[in-house]
Amino acid sequence: MRFAFFFIALSMMWSVFAANKTLNSSQGNSTWNSTLSSGLAAGDTVFMENGTYTNFQVQFKGNGTAGNPIVLMAREAGKVKIEGQINVKMSGRYLEINGLHFRNGYAKNSDPNSTSDLLEFRTGSTAFANNCRVTNCVFDSLNNPNKSITNENQTERWIMLFGRNNRIDHCYFGYKTVGGVMIMDDIRDTASQNSFNILEYNFFGPRPKYAPGNGAETFRPGDSERSQLSAKCIVRNNVFYRCDGEIEILSLKSCDNIVSNNVFYECAGMVVCRHGNENIVYGNVFIGNNKANCGGVRVINSGHKIYNNFFQGLKGTESRSALCVMTGFDESYPLNSYYQVKDVDISFNTFVNCTSIEIATKASYNSEDAPLAPENTRFWNNLIYNTSLTKAYIDKGNTGGVAFKGNIYKISASNSFSKNGFTEKDFDFTANSNGVMYLKGPAVGYCMPLLFAEKGLDYVTGDISGKNRNNFQEVGAVNIENIREKYNVPAVNETGVTWYNYIKPTY
Repeated sequence: MRFAFFFIALSMMWSVFAANKTLNSSQGNSTWNSTLSSGLAAGDTVFMENGTYTNFQVQFKGNGTAGNPIVLMAREAGKVKIEGQINVKMSGRYLEINGLHFRNGYAKNSDPNSTSDLLEFRTGSTAFANNCRVTNCVFDSLNNPNKSITNENQTERWIMLFGRNNRIDHCYFGYKTVGGVMIMDDIRDTASQNSFNILEYNFFGPRPKYAPGNGAETFRPGDSERSQLSAKCIVRNNVFYRCDGEIEILSLKSCDNIVSNNVFYECAGMVVCRHGNENIVYGNVFIGNNKANCGGVRVINSGHKIYNNFFQGLKGTESRSALCVMTGFDESYPLNSYYQVKDVDISFNTFVNCTSIEIATKASYNSEDAPLAPENTRFWNNLIYNTSLTKAYIDKGNTGGVAFKGNIYKISASNSFSKNGFTEKDFDFTANSNGVMYLKGPAVGYCMPLLFAEKGLDYVTGDISGKNRNNFQEVGAVNIENIREKYNVPAVNETGVTWYNYIKPTY
């Protein structure tokens, strides 16, 4: 009881002594920095008064607590504009940035041929942010006019994550045209590895195609050189809308990341397990609406689990297929090549009206074709439906290491394909008012004997609706008893910010 009373009293003291401070747009960087980089204590709030803050280059430092963070926030969300040459650095514990509108500006760096960063979760080479948060902010059209959008050496990053247990949530990001990853998790330092940094409930708006074709990812945890290290980032409950910058929307270049319950809507790109191992991709919805080059998941390296995903109307082929599993090289090759696919599970996914599912797509490195087929890989209990195609699965002839089991399909009846591990059945899908397809069944009894799954993947205990599979499992992303349930992804209005107008999809 004494200890409980002590902590209650301490909490009350924090609330009594917590200070509210203010910044205004006319003060300039010297005053802004002195307010934000010294003397802040747990529970303090720094309000930014409404206005336009030009060339905002500050360090935000302090140590809050879980119950009493230090908050830098707009007096009114959306009425604080951050413009010009921008560089915000933050370090310490339990800091929060809330309600700012970054616009009409770009990351500060005097050298046009070096990478610049707009917002960094660090203030020095080892002074990182931990348990910090950026929320309710807008980052829109922040492109350096002095940098060519066709020059791969003139790139900028909007957010660089360092440290651990940080969170970016309920933000809007859109219209990045200059090259460079939009958000990167940097794991070079041991203090930033196993980070558990989280991106959730954000809305990633349109990103036009980047002319060079490489170096325009939306999010990348890690890099080639450190790809065998663990980042353990979590990307969940976000909407990605027309993110067309390059083929890799999410480029996983580290180990043990989780990508779950996101919506990828009309994105001419993919979730790519590019480097690193043991990544998990589950519960995501990919809607292409037959737009060119829209893909789903591309698989390289080992130990991944891809399950309970729903793919619809994806027209991408080969390395942009709804699902692409590539050939690879052995580990004597450099880390930035393509390592062999091993020990991967691809299960309980649903493919509706997708042009291509491709296994053993040829990878190459320095013009040398990768010789190693996928090994010890399971393609189990997937549901394929396409009444306009004669063959929705493409075997590239090098799939001896892939076990096909329990997959069910319905494609053009006149020219169905035959392969061990695939069974043709009669079933149908129906569209909701927004065109998203759901498995159609007049009664549970009609469907249950149709779609029984093969056993042996006990970690798949639920389905894409978020409901348990209970005592039996059926193929595809949704269990039959839950076919009338919505997929467990956020409604579009649950993501992004409420105070900013931007184009939103319907699904």
